[in-house]
Amino acid sequence: MHLTFVFLLLIQLPLVAWRLTAGQGIARTGAQMMGFTVGCEIVFWLYATGVLIPDGPCSYGAETEIPVRALLTFSAMFGVFCLADMASSHQGRVLSRSHDQFIGLLLNAGRYMPLVAAVGLIYVPTYVATRDLGVMWHNNQYLLMSSPDTLKYPGPFSAVLNSVRELAYFALCISLAIALVVRRHGAAAVIFFCVLALFVISVSGASRSGPVGIFLFCITYSLLNKRIRPAIVGLFLFGIYVLQAVLIGRGNGEFGVAHFWAILVAPFSDGLDPTVLIANVFQGALSTADGFLVAGEASNNYRWLSISPFPSFIDGFEDIRRSGELRLHRFCPMSAATEVVRFGPTFWILVTAQYVGMVAFINSRHATNRVGMLWILSANIIFTTFTIVGFAYPLRNVLRPMTYTFLFILIYSFFAAPRPKRQNRAGRRSLPPNVPMQSRRATRPMRGRHD
Repeated sequence: MHLTFVFLLLIQLPLVAWRLTAGQGIARTGAQMMGFTVGCEIVFWLYATGVLIPDGPCSYGAETEIPVRALLTFSAMFGVFCLADMASSHQGRVLSRSHDQFIGLLLNAGRYMPLVAAVGLIYVPTYVATRDLGVMWHNNQYLLMSSPDTLKYPGPFSAVLNSVRELAYFALCISLAIALVVRRHGAAAVIFFCVLALFVISVSGASRSGPVGIFLFCITYSLLNKRIRPAIVGLFLFGIYVLQAVLIGRGNGEFGVAHFWAILVAPFSDGLDPTVLIANVFQGALSTADGFLVAGEASNNYRWLSISPFPSFIDGFEDIRRSGELRLHRFCPMSAATEVVRFGPTFWILVTAQYVGMVAFINSRHATNRVGMLWILSANIIFTTFTIVGFAYPLRNVLRPMTYTFLFILIYSFFAAPRPKRQNRAGRRSLPPNVPMQSRRATRPMRGRHD
């Protein structure tokens, strides 16, 4: 195992450095995921050797077959991300060319903050009204609060409200930062209470979305102010603390709004351990490897519906999942990375081809020239986020959002008109096309006094 780990690092670290410097690769999901995968390998190796958490030995003991298999899985994923980045690296100025456009768009959105506040004021009470209040107050199952099984009024409307809760929370966090910067204080107050309600619900269910919203607020506020304030740094550190709190709080076995405070102070009862925080941040590395310990095989219906882009009320996936899914244990699903490997070579090839094709297209010249850099950058952020989620959650949970993002870029690119090409020199634009370059000096106005 140790030789495999060292051999992989010697190959992968130079590749990461190469791709990150290849046309501002930091803005592309392929290069980002290459770096994250190397981090997962390092954390997993420290965990498997008992260095990371010495008081809690890993599940493999002296066995080396599964750790080596996990390292090879990470290396295969690294190769997929490298291939995707190489297929999309011909446009490499996403970040630099879209930064000012991105900031301007956010500031212009300030005029819509009262509308956002009104929508949030309608959405949050409606969302709570469609849930089982008893489960919202107290339950004993991790993430049960956000499960479609606990809807008070089952149906498409309630299902849609439930499925967009995290997206609504993230959008409100970003909107709160915009409202504060443009000084829409009334709208900011309403949005703040909506954010606070959804934050309490997320933390009470031990969901990672709670601290992610804090990070989005801090990043947006800092971008718009073009400087980082001490209060924002403190809030960002609080978000890191909340991330550790919700992950440690999953072991309490009690969830719901009644246990919000108990989950929030969980790190103080268990102790603030940096190694536990690292293991929680890279939890997907451990979940991916633990999936190889589970016996059995998923049903064929579950395998094919895992790559279906349709909602559950159309393809019936939720009914298939109950009987055909393999889980690490009752409250912890298997990661998408492990599922693809266990599904067999056919699914590995299909998912790899789909992922590389989608990443290559959203970064293609065709999409960039028609959609614009801002949307391309946003699509890369979405792909990176859900690819990271794929290290800890099932394939269907991560592939569908990426597919929807790809379809949006695809449809938009074919209906949008090509953007005009930028001229290289301002001086040349002022000259008629039939004026030779030698006449440039003659076209300039003469300095000094004129009669």
